Amino acid sequence: MSSLRIRRRSPLATAVLAACSLVAVQGAHAAPQLLLEAETGLAYHRVIHFGDGAVTDVVLNQKFGATVTLPDGSRLSRVGGCVNAGPGEPPCADPGLVGGGPNWWNTPAPGLETHTGAQARSDYGISRARIHTAPRVCADPAAGPDCLGVPGGDGTFTADYISRGARASAGYTDDFHYAGPTIPVTFEFLLHGSWSGDGQLSFVFGKELTPFGSEDGGYADVLNGVQFMSCSMLIDCAPSFDSIRNTHIIPLPGSTPDHSSGSVDQVVSWTMLVHAAVFDDEAGEWLYDGFASMLTAGGSNGADVDAYNTATLQRILVPSGTTLSFGSGTAYNVQVVGGDPGGVPEPATPLLLLAALFAAARSRREAVLPSLA
Repeated sequence: MSSLRIRRRSPLATAVLAACSLVAVQGAHAAPQLLLEAETGLAYHRVIHFGDGAVTDVVLNQKFGATVTLPDGSRLSRVGGCVNAGPGEPPCADPGLVGGGPNWWNTPAPGLETHTGAQARSDYGISRARIHTAPRVCADPAAGPDCLGVPGGDGTFTADYISRGARASAGYTDDFHYAGPTIPVTFEFLLHGSWSGDGQLSFVFGKELTPFGSEDGGYADVLNGVQFMSCSMLIDCAPSFDSIRNTHIIPLPGSTPDHSSGSVDQVVSWTMLVHAAVFDDEAGEWLYDGFASMLTAGGSNGADVDAYNTATLQRILVPSGTTLSFGSGTAYNVQVVGGDPGGVPEPATPLLLLAALFAAARSRREAVLPSLA
């Protein structure tokens, strides 16, 4: 299949791109940019258990935390207090919903304590993200310590509880300034992080086909790359493929047997084909191949994820004789390896490379991921 050059993406174009898995794809994209998001919030839930086994869980009201930009450029969101069932309902006042000390997620000022936080910071080549969430709280003591519910006259049980959630995402997009034959370029990242309480850690990298934050694309809707993620986000904790985003999904090694917590400190890599820049006569501008990276920490109700130290681009490997620079002007660690840029070998299936990664990880943690044997 020939390469594609797409400037604006319609829903039909999305479907076409999703079908072009594991082929060389070239697309117009946004200029190099840093990407930061931090969100926190509370939600008041009403859960009804019916006699036939059916369960409904309805969010009656929500409250979101304030988000600020700190002097170091990071985005920080924090939320405290509680939330009631909605307009006209009694106000909530639970003295247990406080931060518990001077932590990064807590505002220790009296009356302004926060218990849930999200923070993200990014620069070209390095991303940081972390979240902390307080456990959920049962809104009605009569529902019991586990919030199992209050029996009703019709055989139902009703339980109201307050949940807390947070998400932090840090990433960047950049483009290749390159003139020459198509070449394979390998990126190596060091991932360092931990998660607990069913927190979720994800690192996405690949060739950018849809602009991050575009009006019809959202964040990396189609990426043509790889997503490393903690096993708490995967039911079977096994490699898979997301055809919508044209992305391989690889579970991170290092989870506990129940996948509720874990840690990673490992180098991961991904290889993509890079094409020379071309000039669009109609638009009067150059079109470049681009790449995108996003580190995300998320969770709720007692989850902690700390990837603030960090997802770091260690080096970029290019064939000998290659001259490569980047639209952001960043001096990445580009290293030359053997090979003639005049000829591009058929790219190996990325899962073969990642299978080797898991074989090495499993040799150190044989009892951790039995489902990957």
